[in-house]
Amino acid sequence: MSYFLTYIDAVKYIANFKISNMRHWYKWYKENHPHNLPYCPHIYYKNKGWEGWGNFLGTYNKSGGQRKYGVNENYFKKWSCNMSYVLGLWFADGCMVRNTFRIGLNKKDVDLLMDISSEMDFAGKLRSERELMILEIHSKKIIHNLIKKGGKYRKSLDVAFPYVPKKYLPGFIRGLWDGDGSVVCSKKSGIRSSILSGNERFIDDLYAILKDNINPLGGSKICVIQKKGTDILGSKLNRDSLSYRISFGPNDTRRIRRFIYSDNSSLYLDRKRLVFESVGDICLHKKNFLSFEDAKKIVHKMKIRSAKEWKEKINNKKLSLNIPVCPSVTYKNKGWTDWYDWLGKTSKGSELCQLQK
Repeated sequence: MSYFLTYIDAVKYIANFKISNMRHWYKWYKENHPHNLPYCPHIYYKNKGWEGWGNFLGTYNKSGGQRKYGVNENYFKKWSCNMSYVLGLWFADGCMVRNTFRIGLNKKDVDLLMDISSEMDFAGKLRSERELMILEIHSKKIIHNLIKKGGKYRKSLDVAFPYVPKKYLPGFIRGLWDGDGSVVCSKKSGIRSSILSGNERFIDDLYAILKDNINPLGGSKICVIQKKGTDILGSKLNRDSLSYRISFGPNDTRRIRRFIYSDNSSLYLDRKRLVFESVGDICLHKKNFLSFEDAKKIVHKMKIRSAKEWKEKINNKKLSLNIPVCPSVTYKNKGWTDWYDWLGKTSKGSELCQLQK
């Protein structure tokens, strides 16, 4: 005779497996054959505590009924480095629709949206809409916690800058930047960065907070008018739009980069971080890098095969702290010849592509 767990103990046990619905339960059961759980819990636990599949699997939606997909409804309840980033990204590129939490990003940034979906333990799928990929989660509790953190419906033009503990400001502002900010590199002006908002009060508060936490910091604020008919992610504006931008030069961009990536969070937009990192630490007297020859010996031992792989090492933060991100700039006139020499490659048949300086 089989001895099954009590209903309460069974619920606690299966919570470890994040089973999202009844169909998922039967598939999981057939693969794992748990000896202490019944195959048909709705029959065995009838009159023994059974309250429905949603309660049994921990996916119950308190607004009524069973949630179709599991999710961590308490995600925005407690501060963390990753939560602050998701919150910042939502303030930039998210919205609330009734009891639905939503973030939409360009399709080329789908990997980040998948990481956020995983971070929130969401078992559903992303949705495609024109040029966007959308994460959409129906949950009264998530919306309630989001509002407690400063979010609101129809937030675009009048939401206030929320209270964010100082420890989590880098993640929050990085989320804002990945959503509404930009960083570009041009031969004429070098690296420049900026962030845009249609809410003047919000952009002023952000500017003040950046200045409080990054000293010194320059930059300038300008008013931007986008004309009717301007194309934005496949949609054309049906009227003139007024927004505000704060812009920063190369040195301020370096300072902002150091600040927003200082929390070592695993969430960020790869393509923007790569451009931020490419600015390097040009002020060499402020950074104690190894000599060119000593740095090159270490790089040779790393057996990096191409400049493309070097970029990946930068992105994954696997470089030694005393080796510069942009060696071609740091070691110019100090021994630098080319990437073949730097990586220990003697054959120019190797597939090497030059990094942007």
